[in-house]
Amino acid sequence: MDIHKIETLLRKTRQQLKWKVIYGRSPDTLIPVIKCDPGHKKHEIVFPESYDSSVANLDMLHELTHALLAETVSPAFAGGQIRFRTERGGQVWRNYVTVPVQVATDWFVDGWFMNKSPGLAKEYLGIRIGMALAPFVKSRKLPSGNLDSDRCGLALLTAQSEKYGIGSYIDDIDDDGLKTAVRLFLSVDETKPTHDALLDLKNDLVAVSTPDLLVGYDPPTHTWFLGERQGSSWSRI
Repeated sequence: MDIHKIETLLRKTRQQLKWKVIYGRSPDTLIPVIKCDPGHKKHEIVFPESYDSSVANLDMLHELTHALLAETVSPAFAGGQIRFRTERGGQVWRNYVTVPVQVATDWFVDGWFMNKSPGLAKEYLGIRIGMALAPFVKSRKLPSGNLDSDRCGLALLTAQSEKYGIGSYIDDIDDDGLKTAVRLFLSVDETKPTHDALLDLKNDLVAVSTPDLLVGYDPPTHTWFLGERQGSSWSRI
């Protein structure tokens, strides 16, 4: 892996950012995360307290790309507050929505990276894809449950592997929901991130396993909310 190229891309990405970036560590997170605060024009990137990933710099670049898209396209590309009207709404979000919402954003973030530095991006994604898909390819067993958690992440990586010529695993999938999610990713142009494209992909992924749910976003307050479809209308929960 070309360290010089990584450092150059990190520097150029930081130079494009206009908002303040705060870095930190936390024992409460297992993976790097970013929170965007459009009101105060700042980003907070938090890494796990103990983190020795061999691709730490590329993980940092990934989070900075969230920040860049948040500034130049829509704050929806980097976190936000989540508000519910009922306790059930929070439970439904955690169980069915969290991961689909996250990986929809990553489709565009990794697409930006691939456009800027195809060689590095392909190497980075190859490592992630190899780690995640190797057990699946070996056992041919999918995680059970709804299209959330590991299964939705698997759909993202399968689509990226297909898209960027890293490996084709679609024929190994014997699961209609997962295969549908992979095709949803591949139907979206990851090189053209827009607010509407992001929101549509999030809702399409959520609908694969929970078609009665609707994810909404309020730009002025940078707040995500959850709705439940009721016939031709819907109500917040």
